[in-house]
Amino acid sequence: PLYLNMINSYEDVLKSIDDFGRFAGREKEAAAKRAQIEKEYAALTQDVHKGRGPKVLIIFGSPDSFNMSTKKSFGGDLAERLGAVNIADKAENVKDSSYIPLSMEFVAKENPDVVMLITMGGSKEILEKLRANMRDNAIWHDVNAVKNDRVYQLPPSLFTVNPGTHTIDAMKIMKEYIYGEAK
Repeated sequence: PLYLNMINSYEDVLKSIDDFGRFAGREKEAAAKRAQIEKEYAALTQDVHKGRGPKVLIIFGSPDSFNMSTKKSFGGDLAERLGAVNIADKAENVKDSSYIPLSMEFVAKENPDVVMLITMGGSKEILEKLRANMRDNAIWHDVNAVKNDRVYQLPPSLFTVNPGTHTIDAMKIMKEYIYGEAK
């Protein structure tokens, strides 16, 4: 038997817990873990009003390119659940894409309040490349997130691959970046 598992949302995490519990013959443990996650999720999102939070940009950086994460990506789904307005979802070329190319003109027009970076491989180099671009490219200078020092790197262990049963940990960090004064 072959099981293909795509996790692009919070709901996908819950389904995976159910599936793996069933596959392992440990449905009760899986149900308990799911219930714990759902309880923590409810507490974490109780004060959130969907689509009324700050404007955010989630950048997925690789050694070769930078892309914007839409609500079809795992990070974008979490941001939406936390009430943030993901500017990438307003782009013309979104369709059903999880990621779309980063456009500086679009970023300048949408002016996000928070920028969060997810890096894949060589994360220090990728982060420095983006920070240098923000320093050197005048378009970034007028973006609220840059002006207010609200540019964050999301922990690779929770965001470059799905965090599975640690999804709440990922959401807590993202919520702190979206609404808090985290550095």
